[in-house]
Amino acid sequence: MRSKEDEGVKIGVSLGTSSVLGLTENSVCVKPSTAYLIMHGKCQGKCAFCYWNKGNKLSRVRWPSFPMSEVIDRIKKKQNEFRRICIQTILKDGFEEELIRISSKFSNLGLPLSVSTQPLRDKEVYSYLDRISIPLDCATPELFSRLKGEGVGNPFRWEDHIRALKESVKEMGEFRVHTNLIVGLGESELDAIEFIFLMKKMGVNVNLFAYTPMKGRKGPPITTYRKIQLARYLIFKEELEKSDIETREGKIILKVREVPPGAFETSGCPGCNRPFYNEGPLGPIYNYPRPLSREELREIEVDLIASGEVEINNRRS
Repeated sequence: MRSKEDEGVKIGVSLGTSSVLGLTENSVCVKPSTAYLIMHGKCQGKCAFCYWNKGNKLSRVRWPSFPMSEVIDRIKKKQNEFRRICIQTILKDGFEEELIRISSKFSNLGLPLSVSTQPLRDKEVYSYLDRISIPLDCATPELFSRLKGEGVGNPFRWEDHIRALKESVKEMGEFRVHTNLIVGLGESELDAIEFIFLMKKMGVNVNLFAYTPMKGRKGPPITTYRKIQLARYLIFKEELEKSDIETREGKIILKVREVPPGAFETSGCPGCNRPFYNEGPLGPIYNYPRPLSREELREIEVDLIASGEVEINNRRS
């Protein structure tokens, strides 16, 4: 039963999700395995790396808005197409109350619910969630301050986000809490690795993103991103220690036993593949939204070995 309060409420839907739901007629070459949603409206945040307050794009993805009631009905009918629902919040007046209301609706659809949000004062929303993400985005407090915090006029502080992550681990349990790391914001490779070790120690998963720049600028070097992907995967599998990592002229050198294909797939909540969030289908593909082919994995291995920055002890013959 819909309440009058819900009438007229809109929610943003990623273009890939809207295609699967039949809300738009665009085609997709890889279907999203999560239904990606975002709060409707203009974000008051001024994060230097985000486009949302400048239009209806988040990274490379467009997010047309639809009545929330219609989106709910479509997900009910297409439930088998998805493994999860993910709601992205924005910074606006009353966002917490809206998040609680939205989460209560989407948590009843038979799919695990994730929310990506800034720190919350009200803990009620946790009762509706399977996972929560509180994105730090930046690898160091200094970058956070300059690109996401007081340096751009935002109310966010590194220590507040760290505190919120720790509180969320207490509420949700270890590794049911996530944060984001955007590679390419000015951090060193070692900064990124130390960030990943810190988050693991806190019981927080790390979702990796490649910085999607404005026109005229490039994203992070693909070899750098591959090394950080590989390190993140092995660190959380407890197959890479700090002693396995050296630094040479500002670059990290990894010593690994193998290059597992899962390292280069999208990292996130279970069932999250974020197709082409950071890149076009023609590549280079930073986060694979599907399992890699043997040829793709072999090409990555060859490139990593050729860089001289990854040593593989047990190479395939």
